[in-house]
Amino acid sequence: MFGTIDSEAGQVNLKPTGRGRGLSMDPISAEDKDFLHENFKRFGTAWDGGLTDLQKQYFIRIEKTEEAFELNLRHRSRAAVSYVVTVDRETGGMSNTGEQLPEARALNAEELDKADEVLRASKSLWLLEPDNQKVIRLNLRDGIEALAQDPRLASHFYNGREQLLPCKVESRMLDGIAVLYFVNPEWGGELFCVAIELNDERIVDVAYVDLPPPKFKLLGPKERTFFDKSLRKHGDFGVYGNLKSGFPKLVRDFDVCIDEDEKDYHLEASPKDGHGHFFSMTIDKVSGEIRNVMAGHEDSLDYDDEPADFDEEPPE
Repeated sequence: MFGTIDSEAGQVNLKPTGRGRGLSMDPISAEDKDFLHENFKRFGTAWDGGLTDLQKQYFIRIEKTEEAFELNLRHRSRAAVSYVVTVDRETGGMSNTGEQLPEARALNAEELDKADEVLRASKSLWLLEPDNQKVIRLNLRDGIEALAQDPRLASHFYNGREQLLPCKVESRMLDGIAVLYFVNPEWGGELFCVAIELNDERIVDVAYVDLPPPKFKLLGPKERTFFDKSLRKHGDFGVYGNLKSGFPKLVRDFDVCIDEDEKDYHLEASPKDGHGHFFSMTIDKVSGEIRNVMAGHEDSLDYDDEPADFDEEPPE
């Protein structure tokens, strides 16, 4: 008996599909859903969102046997990465198969060259990285190989000194879209995925894919313009400093983290060189008005492993 979480409403579909051997005759119940939701939260703060956060990033089909729940996950992005997560019905113990890339052909040499050209022409990607919602700009100007070695994506290891292990790059052609997967080369996971429309020569989707589901947001021209206008209009904080020079300069000079709720963005900025004031503020998502501003003096230098900054155009 199969139960399915509706991909839009996040509700459990109790209608049986009649598929599968050895499956219990019980449909997926509301109690089952509650059990899974609370059980995920037992596995650390990264799982605090439980089944709700998982459903936001993955299409989910749940199979229920006498011993376990089996969650078949497929990422909602163009990357379409899949996992199978097994949860013991008695103990709540959890395991997964690791990421499974879609069954499709890899890009040929000509397509890879074209994807590389599109990346270079796109120049950069602005993102909120998963770990702490920090604004980062990935430099695309040197193509696929250089992106695989970016320290924000590559693995860090120590062999007398810190070294970087570049990502392994996989590719798939999915419904006419070229998808690049930058994968941890040793143990998998932590996928960074870029989907490219080769004919239109543009990036159409970007995603971090992992379990537990990482928090991630792409900052496109619309979002960057919103923050830029907000700071230019409301960014004079008197004796504490003036941020009216706009969002690109803020990101160039400060480590910026952005979180959000239903109505507001919450922005924190600390000077990269360790000198000057740090800022914390709330920005209304509709009006761009800034309130709840807090500022203080940065006492210690925050060493950052970001590569040297590169030229960046203002938001469109």
